[in-house]
Amino acid sequence: MLNKNRIIISLVIFGIVAILLTGTTLAQVNPHIFHIGLVHSNTHILHRTGETLRDLLKEKSDGKINLIIHYAGELGNEPEMTRMLQAGTLDFTITNTISFDSFSPVFAPLNMPFLFPDKEALQSFYEKVIKPNRFPQVIEDADVIPLGLYSSGWRYMFAKEPIDSYEGFKGQKKRVMETPYHIEAWKALGANPTPLPWGELYTALQLGTVDMGANEFPTYVLSKFYEVSPYIITTQHTQTPMILIFSKKIYDSLTPEEQQIIKEAGEEAMAYWWNRLGEYEQESMDALKELSGYGEKFEIIEMPEEEKVKARETVLPILFDKFMKDLGLDAIKWFKENGYIDPYLDRLSEDTMNYLEENSIY
Repeated sequence: MLNKNRIIISLVIFGIVAILLTGTTLAQVNPHIFHIGLVHSNTHILHRTGETLRDLLKEKSDGKINLIIHYAGELGNEPEMTRMLQAGTLDFTITNTISFDSFSPVFAPLNMPFLFPDKEALQSFYEKVIKPNRFPQVIEDADVIPLGLYSSGWRYMFAKEPIDSYEGFKGQKKRVMETPYHIEAWKALGANPTPLPWGELYTALQLGTVDMGANEFPTYVLSKFYEVSPYIITTQHTQTPMILIFSKKIYDSLTPEEQQIIKEAGEEAMAYWWNRLGEYEQESMDALKELSGYGEKFEIIEMPEEEKVKARETVLPILFDKFMKDLGLDAIKWFKENGYIDPYLDRLSEDTMNYLEENSIY
């Protein structure tokens, strides 16, 4: 009987201690209503990530932290919302790493087309280089807190005419983001790269100002590009890295417990959707196929694997030669260790080779 009483007393004490510890932690979490600004619609993966982030913040704070989602560019474009984070007038946003270039060059390797052959390579680079080395630099350069990164999918070409080889891109006016990496890549393949704001692409295709565009498959469907550019080509020439950032000005005003909740929820939300990216892309593909039953005409053209290899072998030595110093030594070492640079050594200039030798890469 004595032993039984002791067990009961011990369990009661253990329960009281657990409650007190939990209470102490939650006592340091104050009620907050945060806001996140997104550029895409409420059916895009970014919005779903925002919903997951909202749920995690609420769960981890026992309902004290809530999140309001502003989508479809309601608060501005990506650079505008990043500046709002810097000013402390917005809490969260998810931005394309190319749009982030004007705030910090740390994501340059992620923005080069044809570089990462698959999702696993990009994830490895994120874990080994970006997260440990570049995230601290983001705080210093841009005065925002990086919480997590994911790819929102492969980019595919879409065109007004059927094309099944990179030879067919020659002379075509291809809309590109205003970054030298993409401009040089498409020049190397014989296309005519045309920098153009994303919001103008649909009309530009309609009027013939450009012949081709590119984006993830779900965006092609959601933005109805099949209406003006009915051929989508599985080039998979680059992925679209997105970064979730939080206002440092707001972050510094929070308690350590609140900061920990922000970090955990942000990283978990990004990881959750990166792991489910394939399901999201398949959902969009099914939606497009369903549209064919309503009279929409389009065609998915499979780019042969040998064509993808040929394009990569054409573009990468040019990008490495022109932009090697942009990558940063930590990234260059990772690319060397994983066999990215060795195949193109004989195609690099003397200046680039001297740079690699001076920094003990070769």
